[in-house]
Amino acid sequence: MCPHRSFPNLILEGYSITSPRDARYNCIAWAAQCTTRFWWPGPPGPPYSYWPSGLRDDESIESFVSAFEALGYEACTDDSYEVGYEKVALYAKGPKPTHMVRQLPTGSWTSKLGRSVDVEHSTLRGLEGTAYGHVAVILKRRSP
Repeated sequence: MCPHRSFPNLILEGYSITSPRDARYNCIAWAAQCTTRFWWPGPPGPPYSYWPSGLRDDESIESFVSAFEALGYEACTDDSYEVGYEKVALYAKGPKPTHMVRQLPTGSWTSKLGRSVDVEHSTLRGLEGTAYGHVAVILKRRSP
């Protein structure tokens, strides 16, 4: 996959492919640091694989926020790197979540593009546009 075809801002912002295509996990799992299963709210089984039990399981921004709050994250407004914290950001088109990214200790961001490759990109803006919409929420938690 050539990410810049779907994400023209990646060319302007800079990116690198960091892993080969892997359909076992998606961007939500990648943001949660899981590479063994596909995370998405909904009934168990294909195309869904996992969603934390006892939480909202609809395709809403609130469901995704609650899943990451269960992992210790809380909402914040700043996407800059903070020593001692891990950050994730949720993209959405209107009220519908579309993508999630995780910040690396370098301050760059890492994304799993659907069932395709993982990429590292320097800013959140790199993935904004028609495919994923815009950043809806940024969350952070203290690093373990």
